[in-house]
Amino acid sequence: MSFTVKKMFQLALLAILIATPITFTYLNIRCDNLSKDIAVALNKTLNKRISSVLHLPENQPDAKSMHDFVTLVLSSRSLRSVAYFQNNHYIYSDRNASLHTPISPSLIERLKKDKLPLLYRKRSSLNQIDELHLVVKGTKGFYQLFINAPYMDDWLTNADEYLRGYVVTNNGNILINNKKSYLFHKSYHSAQFPFKVIVGAKSSQVLLGIGALAAFIFILCMLIVLIINYIQTNNFSFKKDIDRAIKNNEFIPYYQPIVCNQTHQIIGAELLCRWLYRHAQLISPNQFITKVESNGQIKPITLHLLKQLSIDKPLIAHSNKDFYVSINVTLSMLNDPKFVDDVILLIKQNPTLQQGLVFEMTERENTTNAFIN
Repeated sequence: MSFTVKKMFQLALLAILIATPITFTYLNIRCDNLSKDIAVALNKTLNKRISSVLHLPENQPDAKSMHDFVTLVLSSRSLRSVAYFQNNHYIYSDRNASLHTPISPSLIERLKKDKLPLLYRKRSSLNQIDELHLVVKGTKGFYQLFINAPYMDDWLTNADEYLRGYVVTNNGNILINNKKSYLFHKSYHSAQFPFKVIVGAKSSQVLLGIGALAAFIFILCMLIVLIINYIQTNNFSFKKDIDRAIKNNEFIPYYQPIVCNQTHQIIGAELLCRWLYRHAQLISPNQFITKVESNGQIKPITLHLLKQLSIDKPLIAHSNKDFYVSINVTLSMLNDPKFVDDVILLIKQNPTLQQGLVFEMTERENTTNAFIN
């Protein structure tokens, strides 16, 4: 197969057709898993923050409690502040041990209509920094946690190198990161807190994924074709070499004596094949026999050796009428009617082959449950 422009175009098109469903399936699974992982991590973070404040006192804190309170906030990267309120009035915070200011009307409204815990994003009126407000119920009053929203935005942005996501409340208000437009997305709802995580892939990301995978498939297919071409070329060259060698009588017989273990006399011989490559270099059978048996070229080689045996047999038998020569054949050779007819004709034409000739089935070919026509 040569790499023409048309074939390369067809190969590239095939690579894209294969890469597209694989990319979509992979990104769907990645988005699904990532949205779940982010939700689990966020649940864990919020639970940790809640557990750290629920042990705080629900009245005016003493000096030690206030010190632990301030230390708790300062030791956290994401927690900006914590306050406690009852009856719609703040009692204390990490910044002030005694407060009597009312909570905002919007918070009062949320407490009336929404289920606890409350979770929403709001810009601080003091320093104009976005915060996540988490309100949880204590024994008597409520704890309000102010979480650094930009810190959480960065955390979510770096959750994955490739995919991006954002978090919204159950009614669609943004919590973490800005909403994005995705070609497709997956969402995961938290069972404990009022939020859902949305993770998706933009059109550019999908196209980049398809392109990268298609390029990999294209290169892989080209390598496979090159390997196949190399193997086929080598096999073709080998076959041509064998055909030339048969035509030039380069396959010669070697006769290995068979000795009687009682009389210690030579009673026969096994005909072995050697390749006198270009009549210059002797090649042993383990370098070519298996290949010529598999591609069928062993048949003309065997016929050539039989013709040579018809000449050599009287010379090596030394007038021993019981002298025999064994020659290897394979099951596929015996299953070829033309080969069998050629052997029979050769025997009929050469009287020296009409006795003392043994055909031995080779062990190289599997003959289990074999059937010969």
